[in-house]
Amino acid sequence: EVYPGTCRGRYASVVEAEAATGKPAGVRFLVPSGVTKFRDRVAGTRAQDVAKEVGDFLIAKRDGAPAYQLAVVVDDHLQGVTQVVRGDDLLDSTPRQILLHQALQYDLPEYAHVSLVVDEHGERLAKRADSLSLEALRVAGVSAERVITWIAETAGMGVRRAAQAMNPPQSAAQRSRQRGSFHGNARDHLEAFDFGNLPREPIVAPDLASLKGASD
Repeated sequence: EVYPGTCRGRYASVVEAEAATGKPAGVRFLVPSGVTKFRDRVAGTRAQDVAKEVGDFLIAKRDGAPAYQLAVVVDDHLQGVTQVVRGDDLLDSTPRQILLHQALQYDLPEYAHVSLVVDEHGERLAKRADSLSLEALRVAGVSAERVITWIAETAGMGVRRAAQAMNPPQSAAQRSRQRGSFHGNARDHLEAFDFGNLPREPIVAPDLASLKGASD
């Protein structure tokens, strides 16, 4: 839903707004006109007209706490973050965060938005939904090596990657058929990591039985 600009230019300050309305006021970022473009390591070139598609967005809540968009930008800057890797459900937030980086004169980080890992119903994994956890895998006897192997396979890393480069799989089903038993530790797999090999569609998490069976 696009913010219609109801309070844009109405008050000169938060103090004035609260005095006029008699209640706490939030603060919105006055979005400039124009299209914001950026290059994502996974999603490619993206563009959004934030003024038309979002409108002035919240940067401080009525209780004075910073809103997510501002908090994450300032937090990353203070920690010296130069590369942001996160789920693609946050891809649409990036143009707003870029505008805040520019307004605060912060250096822009590099962005990479990766596909979410979902369950068999297409829902993202979450603690509140009792999704499969690393703790549950450990209790069930699934080895750390097997978990690393699954992550490496899913991310396109492993000993077969070079051999498949001449004839890469075009679908999730083909990728699944080409997966085998990769070996080695996490450091070995990281040497083969390439953002270009990451899947673009949601990643369905394996069930406990298949992981346990593969590790037996």
